[in-house]
Amino acid sequence: MRKWLQEHFPPPYRFLSVLGFIVLADALDVYERFVTHLSKLLDYWEIKVVAGSFLSLIMSIHKTDVAYIAQAIFWLIVIDIITKWFAISYEYLQEEGIPKERITVISAFYGWIPAFRAGKINSSHLGFGFVSKVIQIALLLVAGDMIDSALANSHIELGIRAITFTIGYVCYSESLSIIENMRDSGVPHMDKLMDLMSTNVLGRLRK
Repeated sequence: MRKWLQEHFPPPYRFLSVLGFIVLADALDVYERFVTHLSKLLDYWEIKVVAGSFLSLIMSIHKTDVAYIAQAIFWLIVIDIITKWFAISYEYLQEEGIPKERITVISAFYGWIPAFRAGKINSSHLGFGFVSKVIQIALLLVAGDMIDSALANSHIELGIRAITFTIGYVCYSESLSIIENMRDSGVPHMDKLMDLMSTNVLGRLRK
């Protein structure tokens, strides 16, 4: 290849070829476009660094035990909020004079809209409450992981890891909240289930 170039494109032609490429690039504003794109890469570089770090973190935990645990806790929070809406709707329908025995799951579901219009369901039960709860649980899990790291560096062993206990307690508390919401929605025998969870699940976490 090099020999062929030397035979067919001696130095003068090579120079003219490079010069012609530069002229063509200048005519097409290639250099200006290149510089413009480079300058765009520098715009909001702080946000891009944070976003890149966040995406790297997501990719590092993708399909790991941490991801599955986070997914489970996320859906527990979603179910907790939905059952809370049912409980609020059930209470609102009673305030409107509807007897308990006539309130069904369907009527409680349709009661979300009037309860929302009446201010019973507000931002604390919607996006803001959801996001704040997720952040609080995330901080709690991070704290549990940091405790484990501190104990490991200090060569202190416990019967159960702090992060394991934290995950178990978060799942327990969310499940208990869901059961309480179902009880407040008129579902029978939820008190007995709450007692069973308190004596069995919480008892195991305390050991």
